Amino acid sequence: MTVPNQRGNHVTVQELRYSNTGETFDPAGKVIFPLASPRSNQQERDVSSFFCDLLALDHEQRKRHSVLAKDLLAKHLELRELPDGYGLRFPNDRLLFTAISEWATLEQLCCPFLTLTLELHHDLGPMWLKVTGTDGVKDFLRAELGI
Repeated sequence: MTVPNQRGNHVTVQELRYSNTGETFDPAGKVIFPLASPRSNQQERDVSSFFCDLLALDHEQRKRHSVLAKDLLAKHLELRELPDGYGLRFPNDRLLFTAISEWATLEQLCCPFLTLTLELHHDLGPMWLKVTGTDGVKDFLRAELGI
């Protein structure tokens, strides 16, 4: 079975693991999506423990997640690299806050390895969505967000 990812590409639903070098592994440990050129002297790569559980969302939730992701990414004002992930700045807007909160709730179901933080700044300043995690998560986010 395939489902669309946040960029609209269709991916096969299965448990995937990601390495800190940016490669995607299938459940058997086979590299299925290399993002970095292989190092000639490295026989094995360390695989991190995070994976996307695409079966955590039902069909309607996947559709909603995809629509929200596409809509929200288009509305961010700034993308900032953080030591352990990325921050996205959004205008302070009540409806946008609700949409980001809904997206974060769905995202946490399929990607429980992510830490999602939504900050509302004083005096109606901007909102920041921070998507962070353990070592290797930035490579995953770069691939998933196309940055």
